[in-house]
Amino acid sequence: MRYYTSWSRNFALDRSDDDSRELIHTIFAQDRAIVERQRPEELPVDLSEELHLKGPDAGTLQYRGMLGAIGVD
Repeated sequence: MRYYTSWSRNFALDRSDDDSRELIHTIFAQDRAIVERQRPEELPVDLSEELHLKGPDAGTLQYRGMLGAIGVD
C-alpha cells in the first residue's frame, strides 16, 4: 500500500522546508514500524466478539460487515 499526503505549515516559518520535511519523515518512519506489525486479517468478522463505538468505529464496522457479506471468516 502507498499513502500519499500533502502538508503545509503556518508555524516555524523561519525554518527551512527541508527541516520540516525531515521531521515529517521521522514521524512517518516511527509510525511505519507500528503499522507494519499490525495484522488486521486476524480481526474477527463476527462483530459480537468485540465492543464497538458507533461513531469512531463506523468505517471499520462497515468494512467488516462487507467482509462478512462476501463470506470472509
